[in-house]
Amino acid sequence: MAGRIHPEPRSLNLTDTAKTPHPIDVQVGKRIARLRLDRDLNQSQLGAAIGVTFQQVQKYEKGVNRVSASKLVMIADFLKVEVQDLFPPREDGQPGRTAAPS
Repeated sequence: MAGRIHPEPRSLNLTDTAKTPHPIDVQVGKRIARLRLDRDLNQSQLGAAIGVTFQQVQKYEKGVNRVSASKLVMIADFLKVEVQDLFPPREDGQPGRTAAPS
């Protein structure tokens, strides 16, 4: 189509990854679970604090469902940690990402 601004999207091969959680989603979920358990909280308490069911918290903690940015902030606030504390440490041991976002 002449004058098209956006290029045609690349075809995505989702057959292998459509139901497989991304490793970072799994790591974020594990960190949420660890921080929650360290505070002697159950999934229902965390869910009530952020406006979701305990089943949704289970999915977050298993990495099955991704946690939205707003929920990450709410979870961090409730657990009294920084949002970056919910992410795996960088290779140099510091919290956060290894590379600047593009």
